Amino acid sequence: MARLRYGRDKRELMRSLDLLIIDEISMVRADTLDAIDTILRHIRHNEQPFGGVQMLFIGDMFQLPPVVPDQDWQILQEFYDGPFFFNSEVIRQHMPVYIELQHIYRQSDAHFIQLLNEVRNNQLTEEGLQLLNSRYEPHFRIPADKDYITLTTHNATADSINNQALEALPGSLHNYEADIDGEFSEKNFPAEQTLQLKKGAQVMFLKNDTVSKRYFNGKIGIVTALDDERIEVHCKGDDKPISVQREVWRNVQYSLNKTLQQVEEKEIGSFTQYPLRLAWAVTIHKSQGLTFEHAIIDAAKSFSAGQVYVALSRCKTLEGMVLRTPVPPQAVKVDGRVQQYAATAGTALQLQQAFAASRNRFQLQLLQRAFDALPLQKAAAALASVINNHAGAYGEAADSWIKNWQAQIQQLADTSNKFQQQLAQLTQGYAESFETHVPLQDRIQKAADWFGAQLDGIIKSIREQPAVTDSKELAEEFEALLAEALKAATQWQLYMQACHKGYDTHALLRAKSTINIKEVIGQAYTVTKRQHAYADVPHPQLFQQVKQLRDQICADEGKPAYMVANLSTLIELVTYLPQNEKELLLISGFGKQKVEQYGTDFLALIVAYCEAHDLSSHITDKTPKRQRKEKTDTPAAKIPTQVQSLQLLQQGMSVAEIAAARGLQPGTIEGHLLPYVLDGSIDKAVLITEALFQQIAEVQQDTGTTQAAEVRQILGDHVSYNQARLVIEWLRKEGKLNENTTPSAEANNPA
Repeated sequence: MARLRYGRDKRELMRSLDLLIIDEISMVRADTLDAIDTILRHIRHNEQPFGGVQMLFIGDMFQLPPVVPDQDWQILQEFYDGPFFFNSEVIRQHMPVYIELQHIYRQSDAHFIQLLNEVRNNQLTEEGLQLLNSRYEPHFRIPADKDYITLTTHNATADSINNQALEALPGSLHNYEADIDGEFSEKNFPAEQTLQLKKGAQVMFLKNDTVSKRYFNGKIGIVTALDDERIEVHCKGDDKPISVQREVWRNVQYSLNKTLQQVEEKEIGSFTQYPLRLAWAVTIHKSQGLTFEHAIIDAAKSFSAGQVYVALSRCKTLEGMVLRTPVPPQAVKVDGRVQQYAATAGTALQLQQAFAASRNRFQLQLLQRAFDALPLQKAAAALASVINNHAGAYGEAADSWIKNWQAQIQQLADTSNKFQQQLAQLTQGYAESFETHVPLQDRIQKAADWFGAQLDGIIKSIREQPAVTDSKELAEEFEALLAEALKAATQWQLYMQACHKGYDTHALLRAKSTINIKEVIGQAYTVTKRQHAYADVPHPQLFQQVKQLRDQICADEGKPAYMVANLSTLIELVTYLPQNEKELLLISGFGKQKVEQYGTDFLALIVAYCEAHDLSSHITDKTPKRQRKEKTDTPAAKIPTQVQSLQLLQQGMSVAEIAAARGLQPGTIEGHLLPYVLDGSIDKAVLITEALFQQIAEVQQDTGTTQAAEVRQILGDHVSYNQARLVIEWLRKEGKLNENTTPSAEANNPA
């Protein structure tokens, strides 16, 4: 899973799913379905099948099977009994409700339907075989007034028939090139890139006419006129030919609209071409899903189960079908595993019972999700991690706030866990819909009111949080995580509002889809506070000058703001107005090394400002406790915590050993040592292996993320927060940081 590289948008899209529909399920491989299951569980942090997403599989298992090359099956056979979707581990362990639709729409003749069912179920009788082969006409010639298409087993045969027929036509050949814009993979081209036609060519439409309904996918006709900009096709039964226009197939990328909580489409490429293909012949595989009035069936060389059945069932009538060769009994293949699975379809009573059980499981899951504290706990933990890993960077008030706020959430989570147990007990064995469960309804109403009141306080605390920082990188990361926390709390609050009158399935589903994400993101929490902070500092003009100097140094040296001069340091500079290096050493954040590196530039600005405004130093007003750092001969002098960690490292201790010795977390020690790695004082191998460095760097280059938390979400918990920070800041320092790439997971998306 560590190799999965889904950007934030795709992860949010997958986490927002309620229902996933997979069509033509007969052709889906077992390993593909297990991959979908594994990815959804991982992305959604939910160990239920498919991560809790409701699944709907549609298809006829007696039609074409999955395509599994021999080299793939040599590997897969060690893990699967067969290649079908029902051989997947997730389906074997969690069998879905099997419903078989009985009404047939394509055919109406009872004898033909019986024949098709015999072929489908591998129960072909002697009489059925005779009836089938009665359609063999060795000297058949296509009537001039009929449009026949040949269905064959192999691409080469279909191509040969089409090319020979096209070459036999008189007249000039016209080539029509597709217009491909943006991203559109060649393997997904819906039509020929170069369409070759002549007057008189038999063609098949490849798209439905959704406007005037003149044609549909699979409709066959004859080209009656064409030139470089025009194609006309006449179809049997039509009064006049169809003037065919180019059609556009869009390559769509799906994303989650955070404001509306809806899945939206974004066109990233298009394929424009006439929706036609030569149609004297087509493979049986490509015909699946189509319907033909007249067809010539060449299925004697059938090589896979279901192939003969698919070919025969494309025809509307027995009379409209002609066999190119007789169908031998051995060509009618049905996989016994499919028959065995089909036998699991239940009776009407069993289906009713299964539906009731599934409904109640779904309703319980919906209730448990509504009262689940985990999303808010995770958001709070991520926020706390950022604040703790940047000790003091957001202000002392933020350090105190996060501890109190997390304690609030933990109390709420403890109550939530107990209530979840009560829900399971109340609903156990209840066979009717939860809406009719009176004791449960009463309990839910009371719980919703209580949790709603608690969440009001938690949301208020989020909105009033006191964090302050002037680092753009830290501000962006903090704001993003704060928005996630507010989003989680707001979602929970909406669920409680939906439960105000008791359990209601539709109300709970609407609660998920109506959260207004716009309300909880995009508000620059710390930026707003910084603006107020800047307005309150003495000498705002000088403050802007020293801040611009600090920002320029950061840009030149590729360092984050806190490594040069954080907000508190800048405020002290303009408050106490140091006039020389001795006074500058008394400013918090300025030690000997920083004074040597940057002192001259900062002092030049301050001295010039003081001379222009007739000001003098106020360093004597500064709290003297900061001066203890200079009393190196005093035993009571406290060594900065970062320096203590560095000294232990220099004594030969590892990060883990330092953490154990100091009673701190390894992540805290990594945070202490990170600045020394970035300024070259110690080797980066102390914090990260070269292989992991390259792995994180590759993710950064692929996704363009500059957020350490997002890197961890992509790669997993084996990457520490500070390791991700290290790589991002290292790439920034080297001028190799990618901040423009749109996250994409197409190359690794097995779906």
